[in-house]
Amino acid sequence: MKFTNNHILEKLSLLKTPPKEEKKNLVEYSEFQHLNAFKGIYTDANNHLRDTPYALQKRTLYYLAGVWKVVYPFLSFLLGLGSVLLFATAYTSSSTVTSLRSASRSTLVNLTFMGIGILFLLIVVEVVKSLKANAVFRTLATKKGVHHVSAILLGIVMLCSILLSATGGAFLSFELGDKSRGLKTDLQQRLDSIQNLYAKKNTQNDKIIQGLQSLQIDPKLRPWGLTKEEIEQLRLAQAEKKSLALAQDKMLAQIRSKYDQIIGQSVSYTSITMFVVVVIVTLMELFNLWSYYFTWVYRKKVQDEGLQFGILPTTEHGKNNPASVVEPTVTTNSSSTPKTSTFTSTTTSAEKRNNDFATDSVPVGTEIECNNEQCNKRFHKRSYNHRFCSDKCRLDFHGFDLKRHKKKNGH
Repeated sequence: MKFTNNHILEKLSLLKTPPKEEKKNLVEYSEFQHLNAFKGIYTDANNHLRDTPYALQKRTLYYLAGVWKVVYPFLSFLLGLGSVLLFATAYTSSSTVTSLRSASRSTLVNLTFMGIGILFLLIVVEVVKSLKANAVFRTLATKKGVHHVSAILLGIVMLCSILLSATGGAFLSFELGDKSRGLKTDLQQRLDSIQNLYAKKNTQNDKIIQGLQSLQIDPKLRPWGLTKEEIEQLRLAQAEKKSLALAQDKMLAQIRSKYDQIIGQSVSYTSITMFVVVVIVTLMELFNLWSYYFTWVYRKKVQDEGLQFGILPTTEHGKNNPASVVEPTVTTNSSSTPKTSTFTSTTTSAEKRNNDFATDSVPVGTEIECNNEQCNKRFHKRSYNHRFCSDKCRLDFHGFDLKRHKKKNGH
């Protein structure tokens, strides 16, 4: 740009300073951008504090209980096989399972029939336990009276199952973890090798001693007796024999002491392992029993929740169904005498109830209006299918009397 007179004031007059409003807008935008960076934090906190239905909260635990109910009977059956092996070893007086091969043919036949009987008992225990647990806990979940016979029978079956499974698990852990028998065999081999080593040395000394003593005793061979060198040799041989005996006893005692300590530690470790296995098996049996209880409690609470949210129809065996209620409409003539009677079905509520409500698609936390046509109260939605402001409006919508409903449910 060219100026007539190159004066600095004329140049400055052409400069435009940014207006204050633009600066203010820039500051406000920066603050909004800064706060927007924390939106994820607030959203995450809101999602965690949002009310979640019980059906969704405990759904994973419900699946876990169902899987455990299916898997554990097979595991319990395998543990029961340990009881069969324990009985077999006790019946044949065998120290190990592998030694059963040396039993007689008649003994093996008897063991086979007894094992089949025990396995059949295991199957019966598992089947009865499953049937009784479902029956008892279903009755408890529906708040009905449980028969004492069923409860006692379930307790007896549970004790039998724990006894068989825990005994089998303990025996299997003993067979797999016991090292004392191998250590005892190793100890005996070490003792035999030491005794053989010293036996060779003692044999040489015995020959020397016996030869010199025969010369000393028989006058026909040596009328003059033993020489001084032979007497000294005899004395040294006898002294060496005593020292070898002492050294052998000392070495055997040291090895026995060492192995006794190792065997004691092994036995202690095996005993602790067996106790831990018994505790774990008992806890698994109790968890299996709890899985039956939780399954029925979960089903009952989900059913109640479905009725409360209006997902399930609040009818029982087809009673009080608004779709089946028929209201008579009487048409009269001028003389007030009934002429004809027509019946119309109130299907408006049924049709609306069978379809999704318009408020179902509204996000949780939004203020909505009660779906009961007789009520115009507005409230904040607390769950994905929260449709009515109160139980009274929900029951009125479905055609129930509130007082009769409370009396029926014991409220």
